[in-house]
Amino acid sequence: MAGYLDFEVDSQKNDITAQNGILSFTGGASEVLQRIRTRIRILKGEWFLNTEAGIPYFTEILGKKDTDYLTLLLRQIITATDGVESISSLSKITNYAQRITTFNIKVVIQGRIYELNENVEV
Repeated sequence: MAGYLDFEVDSQKNDITAQNGILSFTGGASEVLQRIRTRIRILKGEWFLNTEAGIPYFTEILGKKDTDYLTLLLRQIITATDGVESISSLSKITNYAQRITTFNIKVVIQGRIYELNENVEV
C-alpha cells in the first residue's frame, strides 16, 4: 500500500476535523477506510472533476430495488480503492420507507480485517 496521507474527515459530520485550530491528518488503514466511505457517499455526476465517479443512486438504483446491481457496484468501487487487498464481507440493509441503506463492510487492509458501517440516505 502506498503511503497516503489525507485530511481527516469526521465520519458523522462529513467535515474536515481540526484540533486547537490545526487541521488533522489521517493515514494508513484509517485513510483507506475514509476513502471507501467517501466513494460510497458520492453521487454519480456530483464531483465536477470526474462526473463519472460515484454511485448512480438516483438514475439507476432508486425505484428499481435491484439489490444485486448495487452490491456489484459497491464491490467494484471498494476493490478499486488503493490499499484494499480484498473484501472479507459485504452486506446491506435497505429501509425503503426511510430511504436509508446501511452497508456493513469488512475489508482486508495490510493483512488485517477492518469493519466499516455506513448509512446512506437518498
